[in-house]
Amino acid sequence: MTKIPLSTYILLGINLSVFGLLALQQGTVMFDSDADAMAILRVGANFNPFTLGTQPWRILTSMFLHYGIIHLAVNMYALYTLGMLLEPAMGTTRFLLLYFFCGIAAGLASLLFLVYIPSAGASGALFGLFGYQLSAEIIGNFHDRKRLMTVFLNFVVFVVINAFIATKVNVDIAGHIGGFLGGLLLGIFHFKFRW
Repeated sequence: MTKIPLSTYILLGINLSVFGLLALQQGTVMFDSDADAMAILRVGANFNPFTLGTQPWRILTSMFLHYGIIHLAVNMYALYTLGMLLEPAMGTTRFLLLYFFCGIAAGLASLLFLVYIPSAGASGALFGLFGYQLSAEIIGNFHDRKRLMTVFLNFVVFVVINAFIATKVNVDIAGHIGGFLGGLLLGIFHFKFRW
């Protein structure tokens, strides 16, 4: 297994590059206008009529788009933290499979519950990584209260910051729950049933 979290760095780089290009195009890093929201929709946000119509690729591209610098910063910090922890332990291939599985689970939940609301961001995949880590820690270290508290604390901080962001923009709660449940279930199958 790799010790260098290569795919974490690559995912960070793609997210930052996409955001930088869109910020240059829009002339802002806040993305707080209707024109900014339309630009994000145009370049690949997950939107039921488009994604289920003729543009299924949006379920992936939406994972690399963010509604402003705060949204991006919170998600990239979570990606960096989780990637540094999980990728060296799992290996690059498994980490990427987990990340994209959770992101797709989040996107599918959005399509199901947010029919006419576009969604974007890496947070669905990140909630999935938290779900996976949480199940791993609960199953593997149930008696190590200190380690469990660290995992819970990190997760609570992430949820609280996302709740704060929810007051500024429309947050895809369905996507967060879908990603989290996807990661949690994969963790249970992996650590409990050795699947």
